[in-house]
Amino acid sequence: MLAANKAAMALAPLYTPGQNLVHGMFRHPGARALFPDWAGIAAQTAAALRAEGDPRDPATAALIESMLTDDPFREMWSHHDVRRMGNELKRFDHPAVGPLELRRQALTIGGTEGQIVVTYQAEPESPFGGRAGSPDLTIRPRRPQAMPGCCRSVARDAKHRPLSARWSFRDGRRRATRHRHRPR
Repeated sequence: MLAANKAAMALAPLYTPGQNLVHGMFRHPGARALFPDWAGIAAQTAAALRAEGDPRDPATAALIESMLTDDPFREMWSHHDVRRMGNELKRFDHPAVGPLELRRQALTIGGTEGQIVVTYQAEPESPFGGRAGSPDLTIRPRRPQAMPGCCRSVARDAKHRPLSARWSFRDGRRRATRHRHRPR
C-alpha cells in the first residue's frame, strides 16, 4: 500500500500506507472478522498475486516464500488460480458502522510499474448511496458534552448507544447522515 486517504484507513487497517495487502489478508488478526466473505476474498488475493506479481522480482519472491508458511495461503496458492483484481462488490463487517457493501474498482495507472488505484463506493441504491456515494467513515472521538456555541447530534443504534460514526436510524433502517457544526 503506497497511499490511502482517511476514509480508506478508517474502513480497514489493511489500507494503511506501508501495509502489504497479501500479508494483511492472511495474517492480520482482524481480517477474518472484517470480511464476512474472507475465504473468497483471500482466494482472490492469492489469485491476484499470481496474476499480477512478478516472481522474478526479489521482493515478490520473498513475499511468496514467507506466505507459504501460512496454511490457508499455501492451500489457496496450490490451486494455481490466476485472476486479476477486478471491479466487484465487496462486503465488510466494520466494527464501528456494521455491515457495508461497497463496489471496488481497480484502475491501472499508465506509465507505472504495476501500480493501481483502488476505489470503494457504495451502490447508488444502497442506504449509503447519497450524493457522495459512500458512507462517512470518518471516525471521530466521542465527546461527553456538546461543544459550546454548537449543536451536536449523536447518532444512536437500536439500543440507543452512541455510535462513533455518523449514522441515523429512521424507520428501522440505517442511513448515513452528514453533520456540520452550526453556531447557535
